Amino acid sequence: MKFLHRNYLILCVILTFLLIWFGTYYFADPNNYGVANPAILTQNKNVVCAPRYASSVRNVSESLKREVSEDYGLSWPPQGKFVIDHKINLGIGGSNDKSNLIPQETLEARKKDGVEVYLQSQVCGGKMSVKEAQKAIKNWKPIYEKIKNNLGAVGEYCEGGCE
Repeated sequence: MKFLHRNYLILCVILTFLLIWFGTYYFADPNNYGVANPAILTQNKNVVCAPRYASSVRNVSESLKREVSEDYGLSWPPQGKFVIDHKINLGIGGSNDKSNLIPQETLEARKKDGVEVYLQSQVCGGKMSVKEAQKAIKNWKPIYEKIKNNLGAVGEYCEGGCE
């Protein structure tokens, strides 16, 4: 009987620990019920569409950029050859977590910037959900080809073309 009681107690302690740990991680942001991906910070439209949201959460240290660079076998500093970019950009709810960072050739990153602005405009304009934009950015090149004629010099998206 003592054996069963002790094992039951151990099981309860383990389950309690797991529930607390998992619950804290899984529901860390009350706007993100169900998001358990460290690459995603939020899926809340009101959050990502707030003025200057992305700049308010941008925080990637030089040491983390170096670490990401080295993980991909690249030397640091990049000397203009590549940048450390967010796979899911901050403007559509991506995070600064290492799992969401990748070295990207500078020219490719500039093209992707235009797609990021376009997707955020789609989200904030009510044409797409944050979750849909987060999925779409993972395959951004076809989107770039579709919208490239509507991109301005600095990557802004202009409905109908930029002047």
